Amino acid sequence: MKKHKNTTYAVLLILIFAIGIVMAFAPTASGQVGIAQPRPTAGFISVAPTLVGVGQQATVELWVLPWPEDYAESNYYGPASLRGGSFTGISVTFTKPDGTTDIFTPTDGTGTYPAGVLDGLGTMYFLYAPDEAGNWSVTMSMPAQNFTDATGTVEWEACTSPPAYFTVQTAPVNAGLLNGYPYSPLPNSNVYWTYPVSSNNREWAAITGNWLSFALGSTAMVSTSGMYQPYGSAPNTGHILWDMPYAPGGIVSGLTGSLSYGTSAGWLAYSVIIDGNLYVNSATNLNFECISLTTGKVLWTDSGNFLCAVDLPGSAAAQAYLGEGVTLAGSYGSEVFPYLFRAVAAGTVTRTGMPIYSWNFYNIEDGTLAISLTNANATKEIFVEDSGLAYGFISNSTTATYQGSYGWSGGVPPQIWGWNYSKVVNSNWATGLTWLENYTEPTDTRGLVEITNGISANGAVYFFVGSRNRNTALGFSTTNGAVLWNDTFTYTALGAQDANLPGTNDFYTIDFSTGSGTVRLYSDLTGDLLWTATNVGTPPWNTKSLGEFSSDGTNLYFCGCDGTVVALSMATGKELWQSTPIPSTELPENAVQYQQTYIIAGGNIYIYGGGQTSYEQNPIQRFSMLVCINCTTGQTVFTLNGGIYPSAEAGGVLLGVSTYSGYYYALGKGQTSTSVSAPTTAQPLGNAILLQGNVLDESPAQPGTPAVSDSSMSEWMDYLNMQNATLLNSPPMPQGVQVTLTALDPNNNTENIGTYTTNGHGNYYVNWTPPITGKYTITATFAGTGSYWPSSAQTGLLVTTAPTTTTTTTVTTSSGVSATTLYAAIAAVIVVIIVVAIVLVVLMLRKRP
Repeated sequence: MKKHKNTTYAVLLILIFAIGIVMAFAPTASGQVGIAQPRPTAGFISVAPTLVGVGQQATVELWVLPWPEDYAESNYYGPASLRGGSFTGISVTFTKPDGTTDIFTPTDGTGTYPAGVLDGLGTMYFLYAPDEAGNWSVTMSMPAQNFTDATGTVEWEACTSPPAYFTVQTAPVNAGLLNGYPYSPLPNSNVYWTYPVSSNNREWAAITGNWLSFALGSTAMVSTSGMYQPYGSAPNTGHILWDMPYAPGGIVSGLTGSLSYGTSAGWLAYSVIIDGNLYVNSATNLNFECISLTTGKVLWTDSGNFLCAVDLPGSAAAQAYLGEGVTLAGSYGSEVFPYLFRAVAAGTVTRTGMPIYSWNFYNIEDGTLAISLTNANATKEIFVEDSGLAYGFISNSTTATYQGSYGWSGGVPPQIWGWNYSKVVNSNWATGLTWLENYTEPTDTRGLVEITNGISANGAVYFFVGSRNRNTALGFSTTNGAVLWNDTFTYTALGAQDANLPGTNDFYTIDFSTGSGTVRLYSDLTGDLLWTATNVGTPPWNTKSLGEFSSDGTNLYFCGCDGTVVALSMATGKELWQSTPIPSTELPENAVQYQQTYIIAGGNIYIYGGGQTSYEQNPIQRFSMLVCINCTTGQTVFTLNGGIYPSAEAGGVLLGVSTYSGYYYALGKGQTSTSVSAPTTAQPLGNAILLQGNVLDESPAQPGTPAVSDSSMSEWMDYLNMQNATLLNSPPMPQGVQVTLTALDPNNNTENIGTYTTNGHGNYYVNWTPPITGKYTITATFAGTGSYWPSSAQTGLLVTTAPTTTTTTTVTTSSGVSATTLYAAIAAVIVVIIVVAIVLVVLMLRKRP
């Protein structure tokens, strides 16, 4: 019996093992092997925060488990039509307090995927603004669907999430996802801060703008170019923060008389500012440097050069195309990555005979090559900031010749293209082209096509002038390159430029056919004429040129050889003000002329005043200067001798190269040191003591020199840094700065000793009498100015009780007897005493036997 039982167990084990093998290799109901099909799914949804105000945008997050996989159980990324997405057909249902519903197909907040499509991890987020107060709920639903690729087909079941609940109140709610609460307040204008700015301080974005390109002369730039810095402060004085040699400058030698090296190339000093560092090409364009914006210290140097800086998106593109063999830079966060950009010639396009380029993007950390896109035959490109989008022109003729900012010659117009970095495959630039259109408008008799850069503020229209005669302007769709409008002018539109800086969608033209400067503003979006302003500028100089332009999105500013800047309202074309010219005996206009591109930042215009550097005579004109003009009033804020040509501004620092010395200068608020001293020995109560100290400028350009008032600053900088012969022969005595002294007494009470002004050497001297005995803490505080950051110092003082003085007092008693009589009486008494003593001695001797 026992033997049979063991045999039975063995047979059963064999049968079980055999059944397991059969089941393992048996086909599923769908005819495939692997995980049982269809696969179940579970959906989830959440809302944050759970309490919001009416109209505030809550963040809605939804996801499906398990995450999307192909039949081989690897990550699944959908076909090109899904742009790397996964599950499709997602819908959400919001149930309002009154029981009605809002049902729709959401789109992922990154904008990467089509509506209703989840990303490669099976997730999505979007923003939703509830429109009534009360208790809400929301659910998500996904229909059944299949994934099919080379590994097979996966069947997924439908799912619906449990509801997520949230409450809406009438009043706005302070919450991080809604409005950043508790927010980080902006530092006031007298608080020193440095880069990088903590990501906690989101609101600081308003004061930390970068400077990504220098517009003039560049064949590559970003859409925000236009010499306007909308973020942060800018210098209100001529205080020089630091300087450094940049290019040969100044008088050559006695052998050449008064001829100078000439530094007109200074305006081509491409300057980029990113995260508190300056990137600048050398004067020879053989290398570029990374320099600390606040100290002027060179952090590193690399070979080559760049044209501008470009912000490229991170994972939104990288994740979307990861499954399609796309090679993109960036990590898997939602970062934006800034790079220095340069198009490098790398051959010739056989079809057109035009150069072929590599688009090279360099790391801002060390200048090394990060990304190189090959097969680019673009010769003029504009990047849209933070988007990875670009637009530009290429020639479509073997006979056409590109002539820089003057366009193409040869009779054949260029092709216009749109490009998307996220679509680039295997580093081939051409795969990123989203559209390519021929420009068919006939050119003028000289066979030139003039290109003017600009993208409308809403990113919908790309604008350029169509012919060398400048009597044609066209607007192209940035979506597909279609011509949206075509303007033909009855005049030569000199100086046609795009003025679509933040908040505008406009471009202007200048017409001199009427014998004076006439400015017309047109819409980027429609090509329609918006207004006409006549007789802009000062006769007769406005019949020749209105110089350069810029805009702050509210006003349009023109500068001219008459030495004035004119402000026109962008809304109406009305002249708001005209600045007062600065007299000059060196120029035929009898004024310091303005003919160069300028910078707008911090409510000021910074402009080079002097002869036009491109056509400058040699010996060059004297008294070229940097001029700062207030954008609101047109009043001159300050001037600084030395011929500094402004090239970039960010973080409160203005940069430029001097046409006189070839030095690179940085203007901005400098660090200071304050000192205070008191007697080191104990002082008796009631004595006046001497408190003394100084306030010094510790900026790298002139460390350890006296800090001076804002009103004295331009002359002081001229004396210290610009070799002003008059000032060197007769040094100025500038006005100092104010320093406040306070005393903390032994009872912890604070006494304000007073506020005093330092002298021209930076020193102060104060007499003060302490009121009580004990130990004092003396504090000297310099509150800062428009030129300097604050600083302070402390010292100690001991006050003791006044020392005790011993005094001998003689008392004289008067009895009416004279001194002589008194002395005689005393003498007589003494004689009597002596006689008595002798008699006693004699008597005693007689009695002795």
